[in-house]
Amino acid sequence: MSRHTPIEKARRLRPRLLICAVTALVASTPAAQAEILIGLAAPASGREQQTGAAMRQVAERAIAELNARGGLLGEKLALAVLDDHCSADGAVAAANSFVQKRVNLVIGHPCARAALAAAQVYGPASILFIAPATRHPALTDKRAGKTIFRLSGRDDQQAADAAAWLMSQPGTGVFAIVHDKTAYSRSLAAGVTAALAGKAQTPPLDIPITAGENVYAPVIAKLKDVKPRGVFFAGYPAEADIIVTGLRAAGLNVPVLGSDSLATHEFTTQRAANDAAVSVLARFQPPQGASSSTDRKSAPYSTFTDSKWSPFLSTQALHTAEAIFTWADACRRVASLAVEKISPELATPSVSPGPGIAAFNEKGDARLPSFYAVRWNGTQWAGQN
Repeated sequence: MSRHTPIEKARRLRPRLLICAVTALVASTPAAQAEILIGLAAPASGREQQTGAAMRQVAERAIAELNARGGLLGEKLALAVLDDHCSADGAVAAANSFVQKRVNLVIGHPCARAALAAAQVYGPASILFIAPATRHPALTDKRAGKTIFRLSGRDDQQAADAAAWLMSQPGTGVFAIVHDKTAYSRSLAAGVTAALAGKAQTPPLDIPITAGENVYAPVIAKLKDVKPRGVFFAGYPAEADIIVTGLRAAGLNVPVLGSDSLATHEFTTQRAANDAAVSVLARFQPPQGASSSTDRKSAPYSTFTDSKWSPFLSTQALHTAEAIFTWADACRRVASLAVEKISPELATPSVSPGPGIAAFNEKGDARLPSFYAVRWNGTQWAGQN
């Protein structure tokens, strides 16, 4: 059985093929004669200004790539950028401005409160909005209209992604879920158990612990007795380190997956972080080149790694480029810029996405991973090999 999960495969293949999509989108378009306006809304100051700057760099480059090949449907593309100040009021102001300009597509609003507020403007106005960074479930659970889409994953999908990782582990034994009984951990444990129902041969072993203890001998003894196929740990760095250290001292080299609460600097200072069989779930996609199996200098990455781009392609930046290429591909397929034709095309489940092109479900969420299984390689978080 392959050690690579469907989540990992999606993470690896998508950025490798992203730029290759551009040629297929516009290779046969006639000479450009007019302009198609794309709006980008992102904070230009404050804590999220670097995110906004990276998104702008990538959007400019993606549009330049399309224009260099003739534009889209015979027209050139242009970018309009507005500062949403990472606030609801700022987002509404930016959204109203884009509505007045009648832009063909809006990308951005990486702050959740901004995206949720702006969507209430774009939906009724039938402006196509693709969010590349907002993970709040309400964006699509309480969708403001059929023109609202999300590329960034959802924070409530961690349990499903954890279950998928566990099922990818070799063997047929029982799984174990260790959690510290906090509301956060209990909710995750219950979610993983539910996600495993019907997939695993037997229900996972539920092992609660009390946070703050220095020894978990009974827990280690129980795990040693059942020899689990894999362990999911929902808790915090100090306890995770004790559990992993105890497992190894007991001779159990069982793979361990930690919740996103371990994707922190604090955990990287623990011994367990350097354990080759320990992975954690992260909301971010690790930088390309962090994994030895990924070569950022290879041809598919050359456009994204020159000096005109940000030092590495962050998840938000990757999704910004994908949003542009996905929308452009939908325009090409329907041979139109009309939102009433493009929105259904984006939400058509039967469409088989090409390289660098996302597919969306009926709610408007992209069929992409929400969490990424990563390991600490001693220097940075890296994708698994």
